[in-house]
Parts: sequence; structure tokens; C-alpha cells
Amino acid sequence: MSQIVKVEVHEFSHNVKNLGLLTNAKTIGAVGYSKGEETEVEKYALVITTADGVRGEYVTHWGGNSAACAQTKMLAPKLLEYRAEQRELIFDDFKRELRQFDHMGHGPLDIALWDWAGKKVKLFN
Repeated sequence: MSQIVKVEVHEFSHNVKNLGLLTNAKTIGAVGYSKGEETEVEKYALVITTADGVRGEYVTHWGGNSAACAQTKMLAPKLLEYRAEQRELIFDDFKRELRQFDHMGHGPLDIALWDWAGKKVKLFN
């Protein structure tokens, strides 16, 4: 079993050409194609590393907003209590942890753990 020893959350933003706000609200549902406009988009990347050096990685898509990132940052230190193979247990525990929120923060962690699992199989089989 592979103990999780490090979790990194890297926030960044970049400009997307031909993307604009369709309403006055700066929310994910308010953006769309808008010729000639440019909109700054927030995202974050995750890296989960285990004691054997295998890394699971994921870069968020449209859901990588500041609210989801805050949830991910809240959960990230808790991953150090688990082994990476415990994906289902982690998912269930984190789902309960975020029961009062929209659950957007634990999805990226789950995806990074699946990336880790794929890399682990490829490296050691």
C-alpha cells in the first residue's frame, strides 16, 4: 500500500480568447463564445505524491473556481491520513466532509488519485 506523503494545490489563471460574459454575473454559467473578447479564467492543478514516488496529477477544467479550490484545500491535508489505493474510502469520507457544500472540491482529488492508480499500474506491471 502506498502512503500519501504530499499534496500540492497550484492556483493559476489565464486569458481565453473569444470568451466573454453573457450576463453581469461572473460565474461558470455566464461565459460563452464572444468574438473578440478575452476573459481571465481561474483554475488549479493538483499533485498527489506517495512514498514510492508515484504522482497523481489533475488540472481542473471549468469547475476550477475559487470556491471549489477552497474545498480542495480544506480536504488536501486530510489525504495524508490515507493510502492512495483507498480511493473509494477517501471519496466516501470526503463526500460526508463536504455534505453542506456543493461537493466540487473532492472531485479533482478523486481524479488525481485515479491518475495515480493508472501510473502505478504502468510503472509496476
